[in-house]
Amino acid sequence: MQMDRSIEDIRSAKDARMIDLIKSKDEQIRILTEQNHELTSSLDRAEEELTACQVTKATMTKENRALREKNCHLHAKTESSEGHMNSMADMESQMETMSTKNAELFRLLEQEEENNEKVASELEVCRKNEQCLQEKYAALVQSCKVAETRADSATRDNRLKAEEIRVMRLENDHLKQTNSELEIKSTVDLEAAEEQLRLRKEKQYQLLGKLQSQEATGRQTEERTVEMEKNIKELRERSSELQTALRLETSARISENDANRRLTIELKALSSDNKDLNTSLQGLEQDRLALEAEARGNGEQLREMAEKVFQLLERLKLAELGKKKSMEALSRKEQELFATKKQYNRLSEDVLEQKRRREKVELEKRALEEQLRGLKKANTQLGHKLKEEAKLRIRAEENSNACDEKVHTLDGRIAFLLNRLQLDEETISEQQEEIKKIDSQLQSITHRCETLQGKLTQAEESCRATDAKLATSQKQLKEATINLEAMEQSMKVKDENDFRAERRAIQMKEKSSDKKQQGTGGGGRQLRLYVDSRSSAGHAVITGKCPKDKAWVEERGCNSFLRRTFKSHNPQEALVKKIAELYNTILFNEEDKEELQMKIKSRDEDVESYNRELNRIQGEVFAGEESKRRILLRYIRAVKASVSLGEPGSEEYRNEVGTVGAGRIHLPESGLVDEDAYAIASILKNNVTIEEIQIRRNKIGDDGARAIASVLAERCALKFIDLRENRISTMGMKAIADALGRSERIHKVFVHPGGKIEAFGASETFGVSSSLDEKDAAFSVSSICVVDARDNAPPKSSAVANSSRKQKRLLHALQEKANNKQRPP
Repeated sequence: MQMDRSIEDIRSAKDARMIDLIKSKDEQIRILTEQNHELTSSLDRAEEELTACQVTKATMTKENRALREKNCHLHAKTESSEGHMNSMADMESQMETMSTKNAELFRLLEQEEENNEKVASELEVCRKNEQCLQEKYAALVQSCKVAETRADSATRDNRLKAEEIRVMRLENDHLKQTNSELEIKSTVDLEAAEEQLRLRKEKQYQLLGKLQSQEATGRQTEERTVEMEKNIKELRERSSELQTALRLETSARISENDANRRLTIELKALSSDNKDLNTSLQGLEQDRLALEAEARGNGEQLREMAEKVFQLLERLKLAELGKKKSMEALSRKEQELFATKKQYNRLSEDVLEQKRRREKVELEKRALEEQLRGLKKANTQLGHKLKEEAKLRIRAEENSNACDEKVHTLDGRIAFLLNRLQLDEETISEQQEEIKKIDSQLQSITHRCETLQGKLTQAEESCRATDAKLATSQKQLKEATINLEAMEQSMKVKDENDFRAERRAIQMKEKSSDKKQQGTGGGGRQLRLYVDSRSSAGHAVITGKCPKDKAWVEERGCNSFLRRTFKSHNPQEALVKKIAELYNTILFNEEDKEELQMKIKSRDEDVESYNRELNRIQGEVFAGEESKRRILLRYIRAVKASVSLGEPGSEEYRNEVGTVGAGRIHLPESGLVDEDAYAIASILKNNVTIEEIQIRRNKIGDDGARAIASVLAERCALKFIDLRENRISTMGMKAIADALGRSERIHKVFVHPGGKIEAFGASETFGVSSSLDEKDAAFSVSSICVVDARDNAPPKSSAVANSSRKQKRLLHALQEKANNKQRPP
């Protein structure tokens, strides 16, 4: 029941929706009908308005024509008046700009006076700050002196420790010598025991093998000590390199305020560290005493071993037990030696830590000195700024006087311009008269054009009449050709009846001649032409196998010649004449063929001679380039040798080239190319001696610039590179700037307009301290490397394209000549 109710509800809802839709559609139809009635009424009205508009349009066109004529005269007058108005407006705008500029100048003068007052107040504040900084500087100097005294005491303690370590090493060497002597004595005693005790050879051989193994272990321990010493040296070198890197990083990162705060804290820490070092030194002295006691104990043990060896000689029965005890004692001694080596390594590490702490103190001193220098520089800069401001005031007064003079000059110019305007008006009136004359000339020219157009129409009519006559003549020609074709067909029928007998005889002869030619002619090629004896012409006809050959025969007129000969009274003479002409052509062709072969041979010889000359020239060019590169490499190696005297082979290069500027490569106007730049870059990689390269006025392009950029990106000492007047584009300059930015020694890169590139970084400077006579190093930011790439003109694309085209043409010509050589004549 519920389902039936729901279905009925749905149906009723659908019916209601349908009724609503029908009602809405009826309303829409009613609205549309009303709109149609309104549109029809509006269309009727529009038609009436159109008719009225057309009438008004006709009247307006007449009025427009009259107005246009008036407008033309008015436009000419308005243009002249507009020109005058524009000139006057320009003059007014210039006057306004001058007045505004004067007002701005007065305002700027007032601002400068206010700025000068502010600067005076700031100078007083700066003087007060200077006094405060001087007081702080005196306090810092006192603290630095205290730190230096403590550092001196620490250095003395470290020297004493180093001497103690050296004494320990000597004692260890002495102990090793004593051990070796004891081993020698034990071997001698064992040999004596072997002579005395031949009965126990097997046991003695075992003992000797064990002693050899002990010796091998001793050698291994010595080798290990040597390797450990090498490792210690390498670690020291690495630590020195890391220290230098840390210096650079700390000098760049530490700021002024942080350094002042950390000094006080780190001085306290240094005092505590010194106390810790004293305690560690006391502990080390105790360890040293313990090591000495252990060494003495080792000596006593060795003596006991010697006594045991003598007892072994006396007591042969207990030799095996004594030898085992000696082996155990030796293993213990090896362990003790390893322990002593570990203690030595620990001592060396403590010494390195003390050195690092000293270096930190020195770096902090240098940072303080840099801060003081910066303050002095700031004071000098402030003095310069004050001087510059005074100069600017004087300049402003001069500028105001100059502006007054300009105003006077502008007044004179305005008077001149007014006079000029009067002259322009007179010239405009003259131009208007000339325009009237030109209008009269144009009217006469238009009359002439109309007469010429009439003559052209007459000529066109005459051409049309001639075309009609030509069409009629063509029709007559077509009819004549049809009649001629009919006559030719009748003549062909007669020729067939006359020459059937002659055709059969000629067929037999031609078949026999064809068989002979097929056996011997053509050089292995098939015959393309043959005789057709079954033709409709009544005689033998020459035809081809393919349509191309048939067309060739028809073009040459062979069959027409045969028809004429067979129709004539004396066909044999005509045939003989034709055969003679054919043989003449064959002879001429053979002679031409021989001449062409001779020409081809001569050309091949010329090509071979050209190839030889090209190969010779290329060989000379390559040899010259190789010699130039070798000279270049020798020159660069000599420059490297003049700086680095310790390098192997430096004296030979120095003697070959002669006197060379230390650290400078001078190669201007040498015709260097990108490949030479690659050679220079390959030699200068990871070089720390050469500082300047002079390569001006050469032919280096972007590839050479990239090679030089690869050198600058890595470890090098270059400070100046002259690349002016080469062929480097902006891409090459960008590659050099990017490479300098990637370098570790450079912090900032500036590219100046024109192509000059300047790189800045941290450089180390040395100065003498006031209290001590030792040199202290400081770090400052300055220009490290300059690359001058101005006045560069990269090659144009058209020139490059022309050169590539010429090369392609030459290659194409050579390939054609080679192909002609390979072809048979």
